[in-house]
Amino acid sequence: MRDLRVMETDYSGYAIVHEFKRSGQEPHSAMQLLTREQDVSPQLLQKFKELMPTVGLTKDMVAILPKSDQCTKDIRLTARSHCQIAGKWYIIAMASDSESYLRKKDELKMATATIVVLGEGDLKVSFAIPT
Repeated sequence: MRDLRVMETDYSGYAIVHEFKRSGQEPHSAMQLLTREQDVSPQLLQKFKELMPTVGLTKDMVAILPKSDQCTKDIRLTARSHCQIAGKWYIIAMASDSESYLRKKDELKMATATIVVLGEGDLKVSFAIPT
């Protein structure tokens, strides 16, 4: 089971997304700060950090992702992507309690997410993650 919720957004510049995932026996919680541009203001980063404890995440779990030299492929949007949240977003920061994430968080680079609105409150989120 995977539950993805937009915690806060202004639609045009940023979105803070919370993901709850149950795989195997251990549930995992994660947050992502998404922006339309590759740079982020200190105030927005602070807002992200302030929301982390509300979903059980701590400051030692956060990774501020450096820009990647690797180009990410453009993911085409479908005609159904009419909502303001739809489109391409840069993943600026992440936090998670997943053990695999915590082991690799210092090696991560900026990635992109593309959001498509499916209807009835459902979203399709595709990620392009540099390796």
